[in-house]
Amino acid sequence: MDGWESQPALRRLEIAQSRDFAAWLAERRASIALTTGSTGRLVLVGAAPEGKLSIFLRTFDAAHGLHGNGQTLLLATGFQIWRFENTVAPGRSASGYDKLFVPRVAYTTGDVRAGDVAFAADGTILFANTLFSCVAAAGVEFSFTPIWRPPFISRLLPEDRCHLTGFALQDGLLRYVSTAAATDEPAGWVRGIASAGLVMDAANDAVVAQGLALPVAPRLHAERLWLNEAASGLFGFVHLDTAAFEELAFCPGWLSGLAFIDGFAVVATSVARNGRGMGGLPLEHNLETYRAKAQTALCVVDLASGEVAHWLRFDGLTEIRDVAVMPETVRPAALGLSGEDIRRVLSIGPDRSGRPTKNGNTAA
Repeated sequence: MDGWESQPALRRLEIAQSRDFAAWLAERRASIALTTGSTGRLVLVGAAPEGKLSIFLRTFDAAHGLHGNGQTLLLATGFQIWRFENTVAPGRSASGYDKLFVPRVAYTTGDVRAGDVAFAADGTILFANTLFSCVAAAGVEFSFTPIWRPPFISRLLPEDRCHLTGFALQDGLLRYVSTAAATDEPAGWVRGIASAGLVMDAANDAVVAQGLALPVAPRLHAERLWLNEAASGLFGFVHLDTAAFEELAFCPGWLSGLAFIDGFAVVATSVARNGRGMGGLPLEHNLETYRAKAQTALCVVDLASGEVAHWLRFDGLTEIRDVAVMPETVRPAALGLSGEDIRRVLSIGPDRSGRPTKNGNTAA
């Protein structure tokens, strides 16, 4: 690999893929970013020449919530939210990569177990603050500013009372929020992980779905509210008129991240979640029913048929925490927070100094 190397301390990931996965990415001029939780990896998956995959790795103290739009990446680490910006102009490349994401700004939130992270309509960075059972905003003045909490949470305390797992935005505004259970006790959600999960409408505090097996990654797409049931392995959508959850596909493992592109969903699966096994949970039963084995993988689900059309498996990796699809990004790379790369890679904005240039013109 020319240019920016993945950190050498990383053990090489053992990766297997479905036959046409790399071609599927290349046809859509898209790439996938994923995080690995406590093991701290940011993994960028793209298409390399000759039909091969491009896998780029960086390591952080932890790597949790993730958001990407092809130009900007948001990454929730162990106690910060980092904003990365692409520095490669359209039509150009840097050592064979069409995007190079450079860490620009960090918001220090403290270790609040940040889950989903996204930009609101006004540019504010919102994140699921699992430890304090709320959706919060990152900023420069405070570690975080709570903007919404479930009505059953009486106080903001660092006790992970309901295990608030994620949220969905509608037109850039907070709309739906998922939690593991409606509890107001420290870690009270653990007892109901198999069937006490719910999704609430943050606009009116109404429950729109309940009885779920640890709902995560609620997403609005194609006029439907989609989500993963982490503790059952089921991916599907909520009928908002009846509050019923309809399964579209079973993906073998704990489900976590969810993203969409071109009529497909990218669903992340893991063999464990926060070190937790699956004994006694619906996931254990479903694995037996489908005669499947839990995997740490990305499953590309065809939304029209519910079939897993493509997959990418990471053997030896315990968990994927989140996933993002980056459009118009064929082969991405990223800089880490230290080392020679970040010292010497520069991008310079338009010259606004007003000084004359050599030809006598004034700089723009």
